[in-house]
Amino acid sequence: MRRDSWFSFALFALVMILAGAFVGGIIGEALARLVPAASVAGTRLTTIGLTPPLTLDLKVLSVTLGLSVHLNAAGVVGMLVGLVLALRR
Repeated sequence: MRRDSWFSFALFALVMILAGAFVGGIIGEALARLVPAASVAGTRLTTIGLTPPLTLDLKVLSVTLGLSVHLNAAGVVGMLVGLVLALRR
């Protein structure tokens, strides 16, 4: 496999996985609010990130960097669906 085709596949797979996590997370949150029995789909499994965010204060300039990822069960399912769709390409 050529390098540029490998890179384009990896980028496509990453975009599909992130899109699946985003859509799955939205569906999980919506299901948790609409159907109380489906609250496990909207329950956060874990939070990964910087808490509190990293702050660099130079007295003239202050820079704050932060990133957090909130995964729920539907988001994980969405990530798997995104990966399967990327592999079927």
